[in-house]
Amino acid sequence: MNEAALHKTLKSLSKLTRHWPGEPLDDHGVIRILNAEGDRPPIVWVFNAAHEPRQLAHALGKDQPLVILRSLNQIQRASSDRYDSAEHLAAYYANQLAQTLPNNVQLVAGNCQGAPIALWIANGLLERGHDVGCAAVVDARPWVEVQLPLLLNFGIDWKEDASFGGNTPDPLEVNARFYANWEQARLHCTHGQYFDPGHVDQLANNLRRFMRQEGCWQETLQSRLARTLRTKAKGVFHRTGAFRVRDKILALSKSHLPD
Repeated sequence: MNEAALHKTLKSLSKLTRHWPGEPLDDHGVIRILNAEGDRPPIVWVFNAAHEPRQLAHALGKDQPLVILRSLNQIQRASSDRYDSAEHLAAYYANQLAQTLPNNVQLVAGNCQGAPIALWIANGLLERGHDVGCAAVVDARPWVEVQLPLLLNFGIDWKEDASFGGNTPDPLEVNARFYANWEQARLHCTHGQYFDPGHVDQLANNLRRFMRQEGCWQETLQSRLARTLRTKAKGVFHRTGAFRVRDKILALSKSHLPD
């Protein structure tokens, strides 16, 4: 995709995102942020539709900044050309985010058509020196190589996508070929329902569990203090466990019973 084609794509995207929630972070208004006052490292997510970002931002909590982007859904038909266009769009996103975000990014993720864009963005941020904790996708198994821990979330009606040649590849072979470290999780909803009020909490919980497991979940000072106060109320002075971000221990655990 040349600069003229990218500009045309961004113009089309901006028409669709102009009424999206959040504050714009780029000149085209296609990169936005929700929960901007939150004090956790940001999560970056590539969405397909306008109703999705606000639901996830609410489920994650106001202390979690959520940077929202958009896929090429409704802009280009599914084809190898759209795949190439999406990769170039991801490069634009990564360049803009590298100039805007703090060095530490907890998670880069995307659903459906946004999934491969998300993995390209994650790789792009890593190449630009950012510390990205992990990645996640929903209802997609992108053919994008990624070294980060990756959570694959699938709804109950998920069916493997056929390749451009018309064949449906073996999912385990795809995982082994493209993902260095992956885990799969089930969502109790059908395609496109994972951001609905009755289901988005499960998705948010899947993400939190995976980030904690992989050491890229960073608690805020307020949440750590609240947990400490709860343990004090139970007669325990302090029992928090190690606070880890990508294998870096930021606060050593202590466990002292009262005298």
